[in-house]
Amino acid sequence: MKTFRLFLSMALLGFLSIHTMQAQAVASTNVNPLEHVTTKAPKTTLTKAVPNMALGLQRASFNDLERYVEEHLQYPELAKKHAVEGSVKILVVVSAEGNITKTQVINSLGFGCDEAALEVIKNMPGWVPASNYGIAAQDKRLLEFQFRLQ
Repeated sequence: MKTFRLFLSMALLGFLSIHTMQAQAVASTNVNPLEHVTTKAPKTTLTKAVPNMALGLQRASFNDLERYVEEHLQYPELAKKHAVEGSVKILVVVSAEGNITKTQVINSLGFGCDEAALEVIKNMPGWVPASNYGIAAQDKRLLEFQFRLQ
């Protein structure tokens, strides 16, 4: 038992002396060991999007969406013939690049109205993508197309 205590005391003393020497070496260089890292890898330049906290979360948008729809939405002849009125709701997924990647009809009206709304979406120019603190992100938007006879 005496031998074990002696061994344990010597091991503890050795550990403390090594730890103290390392601490003194670090203190004498005035370098934080967590901040000072050297690598032998070749230096490369990476372009990384840095979050802009002032911006927060921004939804995808399309400038003058209402005007664009007014100019390009065609009232289907079949819907006119049957005096169909109402709205078509379409869910669109806008990619981080501003392209519409997926569409899904949520509220169908029929009589060619769904197809007319999808045609407008298909021919839309690029959107302003959503951003998450300044970094481009994918977004979902629900678009509603009104069909009213005048």
